[in-house]
Amino acid sequence: MEKTILNKEKRSHVFTIDRIRHENEMTSSFIMKESLEGEPGQFLLLWLPGVGEKPFSIAGTHPLVVTVADVGKLTHEIHALKPGDRVWIRGPFGQGYQAYGTDALLVGGGYGASPLLFLAQALIEKGIRVQVFLGARTKDLLILKDQFEELPLKMYITTNDGSCGIQGFVTVPLEESIRNLPDPQDACVYACGPKGMLMGIDALCEKYNIARQLSWEAIMRCGMGLCGNCKIEMPDTWEEPPDKPCSKKAWLVCRDGPTSFTK
Repeated sequence: MEKTILNKEKRSHVFTIDRIRHENEMTSSFIMKESLEGEPGQFLLLWLPGVGEKPFSIAGTHPLVVTVADVGKLTHEIHALKPGDRVWIRGPFGQGYQAYGTDALLVGGGYGASPLLFLAQALIEKGIRVQVFLGARTKDLLILKDQFEELPLKMYITTNDGSCGIQGFVTVPLEESIRNLPDPQDACVYACGPKGMLMGIDALCEKYNIARQLSWEAIMRCGMGLCGNCKIEMPDTWEEPPDKPCSKKAWLVCRDGPTSFTK
């Protein structure tokens, strides 16, 4: 297996698709022949000549894995690729998740689960106890369920329609698990998904005074904090004391990475 380390200039490098794993009807994981040095929570920019460039979470590094949902022109073209086809990649960009405490609660909404399998593997290697919470509208939109089940962790599934696991929002089993933690001050919630879900998780963590690292979705272009296109602003009702890391009412998703609030 070849090993590719992208340099500080972040120029594009060519990667070759080795195999494709279909996660559901609209989402597939593209497993490359090459590897890439990166951390869970970081992202890369994938480019197809004549089509465009778009950011994706790093779902694995050895080999590189990119999980893509078919939701637009570029992603539709990516889904048309076959093993042996090439893609151009810049990165990694952003800040990764940071290991914290003895217990980790990982929450993924829809295809927001893609970087969390990589994170779960890394945390387990560090001896941290891991619980995973996957939420989706229906069972057909869940991804990586089988891969998570292969790891030594506890997993909870929720769907809005009750077609798999618990019916309702993922915050329901998450809150119950937070209550049952041996020491909430020595635990951290890691989450990736839509803004509404992350806002609910942030409020829940504030209620129980528990650390959290939240990875927000945004449209990114430069990937280096220059264009300001991925700026996230929270509503006026959202406030955090100034002594918390990355505690600000606006930040650049590409540069600042997952917002980290550590108690």
